[in-house]
Amino acid sequence: MARKKASEESSEGTWLNTYADMVTLLLTFFIMLFSMSATNNANKSQEVMTDSIEQSESAVQTAGGSVDIKETLPEDFDELYTYIKAYVEENKLSDSIGVEKGQGVVYIRFKDSIFFDPDRFELKSSSRGTLDFLGNCLKNVEDQIMTININGHTASVDNMYYPVSDWRLSSQRASSVAIFLADEKHLDPQKIIPIGYGKNYPIDTNTTAQGRKNNRRVDMMILSNDIELADKDLLDRFLTGTFDTGKYPQFGGSKDVLIP
Repeated sequence: MARKKASEESSEGTWLNTYADMVTLLLTFFIMLFSMSATNNANKSQEVMTDSIEQSESAVQTAGGSVDIKETLPEDFDELYTYIKAYVEENKLSDSIGVEKGQGVVYIRFKDSIFFDPDRFELKSSSRGTLDFLGNCLKNVEDQIMTININGHTASVDNMYYPVSDWRLSSQRASSVAIFLADEKHLDPQKIIPIGYGKNYPIDTNTTAQGRKNNRRVDMMILSNDIELADKDLLDRFLTGTFDTGKYPQFGGSKDVLIP
């Protein structure tokens, strides 16, 4: 009888061990499922955050809310500055393109290197994306634009035998931008005014390489039909650096200067 009882106790212990192993395996299985679920949720959250960041980078805040500059264009002149500024920031072009605005005016300053090779007036192929975006924006609000003034500027080089004329180069560069907008983007050529100022209106010193680099530029001034600035304010604020505003024009007003 003692031998039989010992056998029964041994059998009962084996069953309990098997049951404990099964419970342990089930617990491990559920822990593994939970871990996989948590990982998937974390990945999805990261994807959503990434999508949100990417969308916000190309979003523009306007009076009507956020819009995507890759999918839409400005609907009126008031949105023109916002779209161009967002494009510059999104493409990390702030070191090459400056954008400012006034009442009825958008002012853009391009360093010459973004459009042209040294001493050349042909547009670089890498510049066409920027001009294409700008041209599309201008075309979409063309009926609200009075003029698109394109001013070419060069730097003074201390070499009387320098083979390139600063007058010719600045004029050709301004014309290259004008031709692109007129021929490629089909903007009204009567609204486009390209002018070359040569080396005569520097914004920095010509005694250093960096100063001369800053002086080589293409300035663009886009005027709205609804501009309400007084003539003197317009000339002083937006045409300073292009000619002596204290002497010219002596008759008429700012529109006589801006429109032939």
